[in-house]
Parts: sequence; C-alpha cells; structure tokens
Amino acid sequence: MTTLIGIATDGEKKGIVLGSDSRRTHQEWKQQGDIAYKVQTQREAQKIYVDEKREVAVTMTGVVDPNYTEFLTGILNGSINVKEAIEKGYFADLNELNLRRWEFKLPNIENSNALLLATRYENDPQLHTCYPLGAIERRAWTSIGSGEEHAINYILSQAVSVPALNPPNITLAQGVDLAYQGLKEASQDIYTGGLDLVVIGEEKIIEFGEKIKTSLDNAEQKTITNIRNSL
Repeated sequence: MTTLIGIATDGEKKGIVLGSDSRRTHQEWKQQGDIAYKVQTQREAQKIYVDEKREVAVTMTGVVDPNYTEFLTGILNGSINVKEAIEKGYFADLNELNLRRWEFKLPNIENSNALLLATRYENDPQLHTCYPLGAIERRAWTSIGSGEEHAINYILSQAVSVPALNPPNITLAQGVDLAYQGLKEASQDIYTGGLDLVVIGEEKIIEFGEKIKTSLDNAEQKTITNIRNSL
C-alpha cells in the first residue's frame, strides 16, 4: 500500500517528476491459542528504482513478494523489454505476473501490482501508467495507490494557479512542488508516509531519496540536540 505520483513537464526543461512515499506496510495473521489476530508493521522502504542503463525509472503499488522481485529485477537488468511494451501499448510481463498470482482464475485487485514508468528513450522523457492486466497509457500527470484520491484532488485544486497542467506546460520546479505537496496531502491515508523523489530529464535521471533522508535525519538530530541543550 502506497501512494505514487508522476508529473510530466514541458517548460524550459522537459522531464518527469516521480514521487513516492517511503512507507511499506506488512500484514500477517498470528495464532495465539484458539485466536488468530492480524499484525501490521511499517518500515521505511525504497519504492522508485532506476534501471542499469539509466533510461527507465519505475515505481509500483501493490503486493511485494518473490513474483514482484523477479519482475522488478527483469526491468532493472533489461531482461524485460520496457521499450517494446510501451511501443505496443501492452505490458505482457505485467499481465502474466498478475494472472499467475490469481492462478488464472478471477482478478483480485488487492493481490496485484500496477506501476508508473518514466522513460528517457531517445532523450524524450515520457510518463506512463501500467495497469494490472497490462494496458499502458501515456499520461501528463497521474497518481496511483492507496492515497491517490487525496493526491489527485490536491493536484486538480492547483489548476487555478497552474492552468497548463494538461498539457503539462509547467517547469520541473513546479512539478517537484506538485509531487511533494500531493504526497503531503496523501499522508491522510494511513498507509502513506515519507518521501522519495526522482527527476527524469532528457539526458539523465537524478535520484533524491538518499539526500532527502539524510537531510531529515540531520534536522531531527539537530532538533533533539537543541532540545537537550535547552534543558
């Protein structure tokens, strides 16, 4: 369970801003005598990944299991052909992943993966939504995940101040602001928290997750030191 945001920009610098929360929720049932109860834990986790060729950034919502890991690894090492899937408008490997999970019977949206893809093939940044059954759609901006309603409502509310959201005639800086504030709004969802940002430009992909985490850790430590010194 997560919240993912993608913003395509076409201002002075063309690019894509991918934002995600960094909270991963794990649920399991535990047995105590004759009673079974659900235990839910949360931890920090990376959710936006960049492939080895630095041409694709991918972030997924849904189940994290060995099937997910195998699929993600295939995207990152190039054994899964993302470019071909986008050209066809159909991601057969994602379809296969979810059908296998469902044992080729009935769809179960709670036991599936969907993803956002940001690519820079031929130095042309593009944003795509990939649905559980394999359909791929190019997007100007979007959000998926458990907090998507809050994120989408926030971005739509900014259409007054950013009227060119569709088409996304905005700068990368505005895209970063929209993703950041959208994720803050999405934190109303109990499964959403934390922040990761990746910017996909025409010539390179820049990851900011570690910088954000380090800055927050340093700020927290500084605050605690100031509190301690004030006592």
